[in-house]
Amino acid sequence: FDFGTQCRAIIRQHQHLKAGGSCAFLYDGPESLWVCADKVRMSQVLYNLLSNAMAHSGGATEIRLTVRREGD
Repeated sequence: FDFGTQCRAIIRQHQHLKAGGSCAFLYDGPESLWVCADKVRMSQVLYNLLSNAMAHSGGATEIRLTVRREGD
C-alpha cells in the first residue's frame, strides 16, 4: 500500500479531530512510498503516534511526521 498517502490521510483525521485547536500537523515525506506491510496495523501505529504526540506536546503548535526511505 502507499504509506505516504496513508500518512496524509491519518494526519487529515487528526486535523479534523482538533478543528479549532492550536495544533498543526505537518507531513514531511515523499508523495508516494509503497511498502509491503499490514495497512490496518500501520494505520493504528500512525494514529497512536500522532495521538501521543498531541497528548504530550506541551502545547506545541506544530507536530511534524517525517517519513524517509532508507535502503532497498
